Amino acid sequence: MAYYRNGKTLKKSPAREISLSLLAMLLVGLAWAFGALVPLDRPLGDILLRLPSPRSPGGDSFAAVLIDDRAVDQFGSLPWPREQLATLIAGIRDLGGRGIVVDILLSEPGFEPADFRLTQAFGDGPTILAATLNPSGAWILPTDTFGGIQNAAHVNAEIEGDGVIRTFSYTKQAGDISLEAISIVAARLAGWEGKSSPGLVFRPDFLQRPMEIPHLSAADVLDPNFRDDRLDGQIVFLGVSATGSTDQFITPVSRWHQPTPGVLVHAGAASSVLRGGLLQPMRPWSALITAFLAALSIQALRTRAGRLRTRHLVLVALTIVAGSLISLWALHVILPIVGLLLATMLSGFFREVVESRNIQAETGTILRSLVKEGRSDHQSPRGPHERLRLARLLQERIIHDRNLRRTLLEGLGEGVILWDGEGRPLLSNSSFGRLWGEIPTLPEMLHTTGSTGTEPSSDGNTPAHLEHLNRSLEIHFQDLGDGHLAVVRDRSAQRELDRHRREMQRLVSHELKTPLASLAGFGSLLERYSLTDEELRRTAGLIRSEAERLGDMVRTFLDLERLGEGYSDEKRVRVDLPLLVKQRCEILSAVSQEKNIKLEFMANGPALISGVPQLLAQVIDNLIGNAVKFSPEDTKVGIEVTQGPGSIVFSVSDSGPGIPAEALPQLFERFYRVPGTGTQGSGLGLALVREVLEHHQATVEVESVVGTGSTFTVTFPNPETPEEE
Repeated sequence: MAYYRNGKTLKKSPAREISLSLLAMLLVGLAWAFGALVPLDRPLGDILLRLPSPRSPGGDSFAAVLIDDRAVDQFGSLPWPREQLATLIAGIRDLGGRGIVVDILLSEPGFEPADFRLTQAFGDGPTILAATLNPSGAWILPTDTFGGIQNAAHVNAEIEGDGVIRTFSYTKQAGDISLEAISIVAARLAGWEGKSSPGLVFRPDFLQRPMEIPHLSAADVLDPNFRDDRLDGQIVFLGVSATGSTDQFITPVSRWHQPTPGVLVHAGAASSVLRGGLLQPMRPWSALITAFLAALSIQALRTRAGRLRTRHLVLVALTIVAGSLISLWALHVILPIVGLLLATMLSGFFREVVESRNIQAETGTILRSLVKEGRSDHQSPRGPHERLRLARLLQERIIHDRNLRRTLLEGLGEGVILWDGEGRPLLSNSSFGRLWGEIPTLPEMLHTTGSTGTEPSSDGNTPAHLEHLNRSLEIHFQDLGDGHLAVVRDRSAQRELDRHRREMQRLVSHELKTPLASLAGFGSLLERYSLTDEELRRTAGLIRSEAERLGDMVRTFLDLERLGEGYSDEKRVRVDLPLLVKQRCEILSAVSQEKNIKLEFMANGPALISGVPQLLAQVIDNLIGNAVKFSPEDTKVGIEVTQGPGSIVFSVSDSGPGIPAEALPQLFERFYRVPGTGTQGSGLGLALVREVLEHHQATVEVESVVGTGSTFTVTFPNPETPEEE
């Protein structure tokens, strides 16, 4: 991670990372020294012990016989007579128990014959008897009849502040009497060869849960007909579990902190001792080194990523938990999880504090430089409130500048897109989306450009040309060093205009050839031959006719060009369409009378539209003139103007030869003539009709049946009050 100050790059600081990690380690060490983290570490360690372990729990050396509620119901309430205990001990021997650990205090002398019988039962095999310390610190020992201190072991457990038993003292001493823990002595009976450590405690891992120790009810053992091999060859613990017994403990592996009979707890501890499952606390120096490494790891992650993220803390926490499990299973060492997590969080917190102070200092430096450039008083910001005020002013200026640039960018007709150094799109305007579609990455756009168009240059001098989304696009690419810029222009209209002009040039040159050739021919005829007066008049008439046709063609073509560009010199006025049509019919009746064609005009009243009378007259003349031209003699042409609720309709119907269906799509194109009509014309009349009607926001439709006739229907929009444009 690089750091910046005054425009210069600073190297990362390992010394700072180490010092912050050491600080976190020292604080955690102090917390350990004062025991502040113990209440938190205990339950976490218990959770680890309750997790499934890959190690085998063993469990083939110890069993238990419980004086439970069923035994009390069958053989009487506690305490039981010693004759009953002697019978129970004998039953355990009969079922194969090779040693007995009695977790029942026998400190008071009883009826002598009964004590004698119980002593005999004890003497039939190895026996350990329970002893404990009373509240005053004196021993409560078995009577001398049962062996006294020779057969005694203490059953005291170290109950911690949360009520959970996690450790046992190897030995307990009162006066000059020192006794080993009953679980240690039981493990030695089962073959353990270890040594006790007076004055120290041991912590069993309880891999074999106390409730998993094989156990029987005393009621079953006292049944003469009962047979079972669970006690065969085992060291058998004998104790009380009946309701009301005070010999109940909570262990780290107790489910839901439910109390467990003390006799089973001692048996579970003995199983851990025999198997070597004694947990060791982490040595202080090892704990401090581990805390330092945990703190340093978060520093390394923070430096590499440039900022502290939640996932970094989660990663380190999971690593600590995984290491704790491995340490527990492989080394029998419990790591101080809370302390390691605390060292991690403190290290991250200290780093953020330092970074925040550095950022504040750098922010002040930047603001001071901006103040010197943008303010005349050259006063540096003092205090966080002044820095905040200046920062807000700068933010407002930045937002204003950004909105201004966005407005300018959106106002461009060209599409503009900016990519970062890796080709990811950073900025584009709406024109780009309209021209290109989905916003592409730089490689995607270069691939499309290279595969469907011409290759561009990176300096922007040579644009790329391609057809995309039915548009002809011109693209200029510019390499900005740390990014790329592209400007997209739509050349579709320009190319269509160029194509249109070339087509018009071709069509005009073709259409003008015929009248010009006729004029040239007549001129040659006049030069080469002597003509009579009649022939001269006839030739002059033909020349005038061809010249007039050529002039009409040129005027119509110019009108089309002007209309096609959306321009007209004439001004719109209110036009009574039925009146205008009637006037044109009167003028055209002279032509129709030559073929004895009757013009039948109908209208349902005045109908006002906004339009240019001269242009509308051309439409009327073209449509009625064509109807007269193509209709046979002695027929009629129907002309009608009707005003509906939303439009005004003008229609012309004739009885001519009709128009083939395949000719209808090209009927209004320039210079198009329906094949087979046998009539002369420029082919521009209906094209002019379409252009004039589009200029008036009107539409024209054709219905035609070959051999019957055609109907041209013009629909004007809702009439509006005309205004001069």
